[in-house]
Amino acid sequence: MAEPESTQAIETRLDHEDAEIISPQRMLNEFEEVNICAPMVRYSKLPFRQLVSEYETHMTFTPMILAQEFCLSEKARDSDFSTNADERGVFLMRESPPGVSPPRTRKVRGCLIAQFGGHSPLYMGHAAALVKNYVDGVDINCGCPQQWAYKEGIGSALLRKWIARLGSRLGPLY
Repeated sequence: MAEPESTQAIETRLDHEDAEIISPQRMLNEFEEVNICAPMVRYSKLPFRQLVSEYETHMTFTPMILAQEFCLSEKARDSDFSTNADERGVFLMRESPPGVSPPRTRKVRGCLIAQFGGHSPLYMGHAAALVKNYVDGVDINCGCPQQWAYKEGIGSALLRKWIARLGSRLGPLY
């Protein structure tokens, strides 16, 4: 015999329409606890994001999408990015305003963030424009340490390049 669903699971499906839609930044600033599923190579596709949102994951990321290929190829766009209306869960989240007791609970839709990798501001901007109506935020991958990404000048290579430029402008103390 199947166990009865939790009240929150039922409420999530029934009340999807009246949930607040807020930016990832507001979610991080306004609530006590925000569960985030970081981007994972090959795993952060739509079915996985949907699954983790059923387990109180408030913010999810796509896997890193290569911006240039995404912009230039319809096949890449179809393969690398998909979403649907039910992907983001709806959650009852407790506010974390300073000095307010007890904290208020609000019904909020989860956030989806598209992560792009690239070294061209032109392609990064265009890729972000292509998904802007389907996501709540865009993340630039500056941390991928994989050898192939570094050789392409993306991921952690971007960060190294930016730090070098910043250091040259700020002088030897930085």
